[in-house]
Amino acid sequence: MPIAKIHMNLKELQRTIHRHTGMILDFIQEIKLAPLSEFQYTQLNFIRDTAEALRVFPNHLFDPNAPLNPCETGPWVLLVENNEMLQLLHREMLVQLGCTVDIVANGEEALKYADYGYDFIFMDIGLPGKNGIEVVTELRAREERQKLRIIALTAHGEGIEHACLAAGMESVIHKPVDLKTFKALIHPKVL
Repeated sequence: MPIAKIHMNLKELQRTIHRHTGMILDFIQEIKLAPLSEFQYTQLNFIRDTAEALRVFPNHLFDPNAPLNPCETGPWVLLVENNEMLQLLHREMLVQLGCTVDIVANGEEALKYADYGYDFIFMDIGLPGKNGIEVVTELRAREERQKLRIIALTAHGEGIEHACLAAGMESVIHKPVDLKTFKALIHPKVL
């Protein structure tokens, strides 16, 4: 799908979700009072997390003046994220910053792709199967010369930073990530 079309779809999604976020979150609160299966609870949490992420979407996640075409000479990024909505949001921002982005959704795929020479790896901590900390520990153990630039992405509270840094991640950023945070990591001298 062309970047311009993704951008247009995200803007329309932004307007729709922003108008209905309060109603969605109120509805979710009412549903949580009913008995739910584990699958229903997982789906409900995904909807809630998506609504929460998109509630802040209009204010700071995207720069409407940013170019829509990726720069072919920019950084090559591996985004390791299992939440499909955050994959779209974070990919769009990274593309706006001139990155070429590959996305994987679990730790096993991340281990396979990590050797391809990425400039940055943004690693979700709460992955299915091997979590992000386990993946980074394994990546650091097999590193020879080149030190990968791995940044943790987490929706967990403040207490996770120590474990991420101890595993060998450069830094920890909290989701949903805004454009300014990505820019500070990818283009620190431009700020």
